[in-house]
Amino acid sequence: MSRFAPPEAVVLMMMESDDYPMHIGAMQLFRPPVGVDDLARQMYDAMLTQTDVEAMFATHPALTRRGRSILRWDSEDEIDIDYHVQYVSLPEPGGERELMDLVSELHAGQLDRSKPLWRCYVIDGLADGRFGTYFKVHHALIDGTSGVKMSQQSLSADPNDDRIRAMWAKRPDQRRTGAGADRRQALGPAKTLAHMRESYRSIRAAAQDRRLLPLNRAPRTVFNVPSGPSRICRVASFQTSRVKAVADAAGVTFNDVALTMTSGALNAYLANRNALPAEPLVAMVPVNIRDEDDVVGANMFGTALCNLGTHLDDPKERLELVHASMKHNIALIRSLSKDVAIHVAGLVNVPISGQRGLRRRVPPTYNLAISYVRGQEEPLYRRGALLEDVYGFVPVLRGTTLNVALFATSEHLDFGLAACADSVPDLDVLTVGLETALTDLERAVGL
Repeated sequence: MSRFAPPEAVVLMMMESDDYPMHIGAMQLFRPPVGVDDLARQMYDAMLTQTDVEAMFATHPALTRRGRSILRWDSEDEIDIDYHVQYVSLPEPGGERELMDLVSELHAGQLDRSKPLWRCYVIDGLADGRFGTYFKVHHALIDGTSGVKMSQQSLSADPNDDRIRAMWAKRPDQRRTGAGADRRQALGPAKTLAHMRESYRSIRAAAQDRRLLPLNRAPRTVFNVPSGPSRICRVASFQTSRVKAVADAAGVTFNDVALTMTSGALNAYLANRNALPAEPLVAMVPVNIRDEDDVVGANMFGTALCNLGTHLDDPKERLELVHASMKHNIALIRSLSKDVAIHVAGLVNVPISGQRGLRRRVPPTYNLAISYVRGQEEPLYRRGALLEDVYGFVPVLRGTTLNVALFATSEHLDFGLAACADSVPDLDVLTVGLETALTDLERAVGL
């Protein structure tokens, strides 16, 4: 039986095209216990048996007389698990290059709208003895914070727990809904409009500070050109303790340091190409607004427009500006009701700038998106295999060619970078620049 899709799911489906697929990707890397060699195959075989799925993992756009509808969704009684879950072995030598070339290939291209909007790949053959998974799911179903929470619930804090649970498998103790629907839908348009009117003054007052909330102030850069369908994905990982030490020394947040690392890498990347604009780059940063009692599986985030301070040469000054900008943005988002914050996030992502006609005169709203998700503090396992790293890959949004996803645990801060392969073929250079940016910050705060 078909039903109406939530408004935010409709918007996310409308944003999608061949050149701009709107799925989220995540790669997890596991270290198996000593003496266990076939755990990747065991996990794959166990996942194939888990066909009783949560509602969101059984839904897709309904077929109508006019084709696939983004307004109405169907739910499958049975899913084709052999299509959704696949086993892949890396070619030799099985290093990071082979792994990232595979993930880049898997991350490109839209999900098939005639089937539930997710796929999972178990990846074997890594030279260092680890194995991994790559999971892609449409953003219309889930946001990054909710996806991480569901993924962590499928793992165990007990290294002796030999169960293998898939994140799509139905668990009766969790409150989840199909296609990201949640209790906000009960508000109705009248209530939402009333909330918008009540929030107008707060939004207007916050927008007066164009330095801390740089609305319509983003410069045109090499990252703001039309994208193609191909993707390149790269990763970098840092000790959480290094990032936290900088944050403590500077009196800022962990996220501020991670954003400034990205800013420093962007500064160097563009400067080396004589393409660094005089105006600072602006990042769109999703901000989680979920409460503990909100359902899992919904898109619930506000949007910050962060001044990255790329025009500043001093790393410490850059960090202070990023901190002030994020503090200003988050204060605004927290002052809004959830429905207004989500609607404002939708408006921020409307692609009003472009390369042709009058749209060329409109500056980009932002230059790239940088998302941040905090993971669980204690170690997590799957049948004794330790989860060592998690790398996210978010959609390349219309008007941009590069996005960055940050995932932090007590041990590591993991960067996942996804870009249009035609526009940013040298993404490795930007990845290397993250280490230089962190070293510069350490030196700037006296570490």
